[in-house]
Amino acid sequence: MGDLAAPFMTVCGGFAICGVRIVKKIATSFLLVAALTTSALASTTDTFSSSGISGYATGGRAGWFIDDGRLAHTYTSNMGTVEMVRHADIPHAEADLTLSSGRSNAGLTVLWKDHSNHLWAKLEISPGNPGGLMTIGRERGGNGTSLLAVSRGGLKAGETYHVTLAVEDGVARFTVIGASVPFSHTISYRLSGQDLAAFGSGDYAGVRAKYLFDEDDGGSRWDNLTV
Repeated sequence: MGDLAAPFMTVCGGFAICGVRIVKKIATSFLLVAALTTSALASTTDTFSSSGISGYATGGRAGWFIDDGRLAHTYTSNMGTVEMVRHADIPHAEADLTLSSGRSNAGLTVLWKDHSNHLWAKLEISPGNPGGLMTIGRERGGNGTSLLAVSRGGLKAGETYHVTLAVEDGVARFTVIGASVPFSHTISYRLSGQDLAAFGSGDYAGVRAKYLFDEDDGGSRWDNLTV
C-alpha cells in the first residue's frame, strides 16, 4: 500500500475513517487513469499556412513564429524551455519535426497543465549526443526530469521525423518515424501516481523545445501539428 497505508497507521484512530480515506485515494487515482484511457485519435491539424498562431497558449518565453509555413522559435543562449499548446480532448500530439542542421532539442507535450506541470518528449542532437537520442520527460512542480525513457542513436541533424506522443491506459508512448531517412522506434513510460496528481488533468497539447548554448540553435521546425 505504500503511502496509502500511512494515514491508517499514524493519523487516524479508527478503521472506518481511514478506510474511507484510502478508498478515496485509490478511487481518485483510478479516475485519473481512466481519463487517460482512449483509443480515439486527435483530429485538428495545423499546417501553419498563415502567420497567425492565435488560439494557442504559451509556456516559458515568448518568441514563437511562422517561418515559411513551419512553426519556429527564436534562439536564446540562456537555458529555457518553451511550449506552445492548445486545448486537446485527449492526450495526443503529433507533428512533422525537422531537426536543426546543428543542435536540436525539440519535441511535443501532452497533459499540459501549465509551464511547470506537463509531460513531454524530445529529439536531441548535441555535442554530448552526436548520434541523437529520443526521450520522454516531465515537468512536475517546476522540476524537470528528462530520462524517464530513452533511446540513443540513429538520428541525423537536418532530417525530418514524424513524431507522436500519446497517453493511453496511463502509459505514455513516444514514436518517431523517419520521414526523410530510415528510422522507426517507440519508447514508453508508465505515469506514476505523483505524475497523475500533478498533471493528469492537463488538457492542452502541442510542441515543446529547450534552448541552451550547447543543445539547441533554434533551427528546428514543426509542421502538420495534430492535436
